[in-house]
Amino acid sequence: MSHFDFVLCLNLVLCLHRPSRPMEFEDVSDASPLVPSGVVRTPQSLRRRLAEIDDEMADLQARLQRLAAERRPVVQSLRSIFYPVLDLPPEITAEIFLYCVNTAYIGNDGNLTIAPRLSTEGHGPLILASVCRAWRAIALGLRPIWSKFHLRTGLNTISSTQKLLECWLPRTGGHPLDVSISCPAVDTLLADLAPYAHQLQTLDCSLLAPITFPGSFIEGRLPLLKKLYVSLYGDLGSPPTLVTTFAYTPSLREAHLDGVTLPWIALPWGQLTCLGLSNIGSTDCVHFLHQTLNLETLTVADIGYDDIPPLPVRLAHLHTLKFHEYQRDITLLDHFTLPALTTLELPVVEWDLTQNFLDFVARSACALRSLVITFTGANVPFDPIPYLRALPTLSELRIRAAEWGVHTLRHFLGVMAEPTFLPNLRTLSFNPFPHSIELPYADLAAFLAARWHGRSDKPGDARLESFELVLGPDLDFDPNPSIAQLQDGLDALRALEVDGPKLNIRGLHRIAGTVDALAICPPFDRRRL
Repeated sequence: MSHFDFVLCLNLVLCLHRPSRPMEFEDVSDASPLVPSGVVRTPQSLRRRLAEIDDEMADLQARLQRLAAERRPVVQSLRSIFYPVLDLPPEITAEIFLYCVNTAYIGNDGNLTIAPRLSTEGHGPLILASVCRAWRAIALGLRPIWSKFHLRTGLNTISSTQKLLECWLPRTGGHPLDVSISCPAVDTLLADLAPYAHQLQTLDCSLLAPITFPGSFIEGRLPLLKKLYVSLYGDLGSPPTLVTTFAYTPSLREAHLDGVTLPWIALPWGQLTCLGLSNIGSTDCVHFLHQTLNLETLTVADIGYDDIPPLPVRLAHLHTLKFHEYQRDITLLDHFTLPALTTLELPVVEWDLTQNFLDFVARSACALRSLVITFTGANVPFDPIPYLRALPTLSELRIRAAEWGVHTLRHFLGVMAEPTFLPNLRTLSFNPFPHSIELPYADLAAFLAARWHGRSDKPGDARLESFELVLGPDLDFDPNPSIAQLQDGLDALRALEVDGPKLNIRGLHRIAGTVDALAICPPFDRRRL
């Protein structure tokens, strides 16, 4: 064996017996925290990555410290902001809640969720209770805002309404309840209300003919019921079914019946002092009045005149009679004798009933104090002067929606200025006066001056203490007075405001302060300047 072969064999033996060294791999980029499977880092790369992580954590900690230092003054500034409403005494906040919540709506009619919600009638108490902890405590403890609600639900949502009632009703405590129910599930909801029937002071419900009204739930359990509203719908041709649920209600004083006639309902008629009747015939109306001889207030609407002449009725205690503006037939007056009447509201009807009215006043021999005349859009001429001449005791006259032109108004003011016309008048109101802002201000000022300065302090010679004229949005500029005439009238009205009756004349402008003739002159008419 040569020397070369010997050296080669020796190296081979040494290689076979030497311990193996770790394999070296290419360093993986430290930019990614994820290490691929099977890749091993060197100690040097791991130390570098650890140092980078420590540096990054130090930067983050430093940034957190800077943000915390910046946050402290912001929090202090927010705490220093003053919210007056949150610092009000609880009793003041509770009083505000009482004005805020009018009627809460409970239920779901299948189309619109109304439990509870913002509405034109008011805010639900649950909305107030969701604002903050303090308001929640006040709202949950304020029984009156939970005690007036409207139940309205469909048959498919009755279950959810019942669950809400279970939580709602205990909040009322022992406070009197005002409840309105308008849904087909009246029987089910009345069963839920039955444990609280002794708290009901107002109930509004509808009956569907043929009647299946479940009166047994609350009958005889209504000691506080003072107001009752009942509407009857459905097949009224079916035989009457007498509802006796409210026959024994010792506190009941006010009832409003819509479409309900005497054979359908039993009430303690003799103790009623306020009655509202609608959607029945004149004969049925008089039948009710023969049962309610202690009435003090009567309201009628949509009473149809039938062919059966009703019997005369005398109501010795009735002081207020209101014909709703939709009541276009006031021939009921032909059958009334009302000696105690002091307040009357009349609509303008489609034919002349002046003589009927004069006969009624003469027959009743009443001392009427307040009269409201409402123009109903019947587009018929109506002259209130004959009515008013028969009422020398009148102290308050209110005319609503008078469809008069300027000429008619000027004539009316001229008659009103007569010293013997309505000598006791103290209040006159046109609200609204729909058609004109180009008013005869000079005539108006002369009328007011005559009713103020031309009167003495003797009994029966009263001054006009209050005058209201609210102008509507429709414009009517015929005839067109001159700027000088407008200004003279406005100056005279302004002088009366200083020492004269209480004036409220408003429309597009409040007639006071710096308003002048140019401000109320029609733009197309300013060429007269």
